[in-house]
Amino acid sequence: MNAFGNKENEFSGYLNQMLITILNFLKEKSELKDNLRKLLKVKNCLTILKNIIILIILTVFTMKKFV
Repeated sequence: MNAFGNKENEFSGYLNQMLITILNFLKEKSELKDNLRKLLKVKNCLTILKNIIILIILTVFTMKKFV
């Protein structure tokens, strides 16, 4: 009975380790999704900023032609 109890504890330990590994993977996957969302927001902001700078440059060049 003692040997069976040891095997049961060993198997339980393996299961616990597998669950911990799966939970860590899911947490990292969730963090990766969050980071990708943040990166997309930054990319969108940079695109908007780039377009504003282009508009300013075009406006300045257009104004120089009329002056």
